[in-house]
Amino acid sequence: MFIGMCIVSGLLIETALHLLFLCPYATVVWRRVSQGHVCNLMEPGGTLQYVWCNSWNLVKAQGVMGKKKWKAIFLCVCWHVWKQRNCVVFGGNILELVALANRILGEVKLWRKYC
Repeated sequence: MFIGMCIVSGLLIETALHLLFLCPYATVVWRRVSQGHVCNLMEPGGTLQYVWCNSWNLVKAQGVMGKKKWKAIFLCVCWHVWKQRNCVVFGGNILELVALANRILGEVKLWRKYC
């Protein structure tokens, strides 16, 4: 199996961890989507482990609805970052970060309402 460079950023070897969380594109998406919602997930200077442990502790404190919202955000961001990667691989155009964040937040509202 060949592991190549990240097709979205052109940096590092593309792994699931890089693609979904560490890629500069994904990091900005997480930051934009999380602002004003569950918590600021990607704090500048925070390690990945600190960021995720801290965010989960904040979510737990918000009760059942906070957990439901966090799960919807987490799954939706991962899904859309993956779709954007595939769009680049198969010759499409990657969405601007603001457009992608708005699309994700719109879907999160639907997921929370109907799921």
